[in-house]
Amino acid sequence: MRPCYKRQEDSIDTEVLTMDWDAARAHCKEKNWKWTLDLIDTYQKEMEELKGENVKLKRQLVLRSQLNK
Repeated sequence: MRPCYKRQEDSIDTEVLTMDWDAARAHCKEKNWKWTLDLIDTYQKEMEELKGENVKLKRQLVLRSQLNK
């Protein structure tokens, strides 16, 4: 597996690869890639926002399914 990714189990028992932001930053610092450090910050923020939206949508689905019973 690539050093900047880590395995994560999600709530439906499937394996997901997620970005290991700290490992990615360390790798870029070793290579002195300043421009990629800026990208990592941008992408990490975007992923956190998307995860929050995903949780919100999953909750809405659960509530709708409970209302339809």
